[in-house]
Amino acid sequence: MADNFGLKIGVEGEKEFKNALRDINRSFKVLGSEMNLVTSQFDKQDKSIQAMTARNNVLNKEIDAQKNKINTLEAALKNASDSFGETDRRTQNWAIQLNNAKADLNKMENELDKNVQAIDEMNQGFMKQKMVQVDSLMLLMMQPMKQMMHRGSLKNWVGC
Repeated sequence: MADNFGLKIGVEGEKEFKNALRDINRSFKVLGSEMNLVTSQFDKQDKSIQAMTARNNVLNKEIDAQKNKINTLEAALKNASDSFGETDRRTQNWAIQLNNAKADLNKMENELDKNVQAIDEMNQGFMKQKMVQVDSLMLLMMQPMKQMMHRGSLKNWVGC
């Protein structure tokens, strides 16, 4: 009788986990359509800060959903393992799904890290460019003063 009860809980729990995963996978379809929208707004090869930031916003949402999926799969695996045993086909199927979900999360996080690094490099390049412009402007501003000093007129003008 106790084995029947455990099996019933396992089967019912498995059904609940499958429903939860179906909802999570539906949210991935919505996020996929968001990424399609972002891609259509920018050229796919666009590496601008705006394009990469827009992609990162969707990637962050996808990563959150993937973590939720992993949590659900971990609970489903534990439920199946407790109910059916570790060698049961159902338990092994949950383990396969969990491993694949973790691999997908790693890919998403790697893509996000690459995008963040690229944005940082662009920002650093932008700052270096601005510093060169400021240096050039300072040199241009100082040139008349150097000429006046060379002629000695700066001393007279300052009153020294």
